Amino acid sequence: MPRLPWFRGVFGTAMEAENRTVCEVVHAELLSRAFSLSVDCHSGFGTRDRLWFPHAHAHTRTPIVHLAEMHALKNIFTASHSHYRYIFEPQSLQYLAHGDLWDHLYQQACAQPGRIFLPLTLEMGSWLWVKKNPRQLFSRHGIFNPLIAHRQQRVLRQHHPVTRANVPRQLLAAARYRAPLTLATPTLLLASAQDQLVSVACSQALARYWQCALQIHPTAGHDLPLDDGDWVARQIATAYMLFN
Repeated sequence: MPRLPWFRGVFGTAMEAENRTVCEVVHAELLSRAFSLSVDCHSGFGTRDRLWFPHAHAHTRTPIVHLAEMHALKNIFTASHSHYRYIFEPQSLQYLAHGDLWDHLYQQACAQPGRIFLPLTLEMGSWLWVKKNPRQLFSRHGIFNPLIAHRQQRVLRQHHPVTRANVPRQLLAAARYRAPLTLATPTLLLASAQDQLVSVACSQALARYWQCALQIHPTAGHDLPLDDGDWVARQIATAYMLFN
């Protein structure tokens, strides 16, 4: 098999600044804990989105030590997002590389007894983006840019695709739902002021009835976690600290 040359830097020199920064953050925030996982999201080749895990190193085709934990994580993900389109596989099934950063960090985690670190890489199939809009080949953003907002939205929508069969099911579920008279645990309600499907007044009425906390996003629509997931995460983190 022919081998393509790949520049890996001058031998013996330090890592590039961005790689050193990633390593410092992972060591400080993840490898200091008994269990942690990470997801590196970026564009990839092909037409399928893939969730990769180690190994990718050219000399490390053997399964990772925590293959059972990775399999359990895949089962949990499948149970939560049954419609996902990702191929869940070790990176070595597609290609091998020298000096993969996540292999390096995973091996460092394995050297610490009692540590489980599961690094994932979400490879989003960029060829689908080119197929939809060939003009982006000449865009300054380039074809391998997962940070463009509409690409993130497209990936997230694939987790829970809307189908015609879902419409009557959701209407029937809403008609059958009966709210509890009281709440046994501290509760936080999140709503969107610009929700065009369900009025924010419904959430306000529930908050008054249950005497619970309510936070309203000023600009988001009905799909609040998709419109502003960071805001949702911050509200949940704040409520958790207050409730505990």
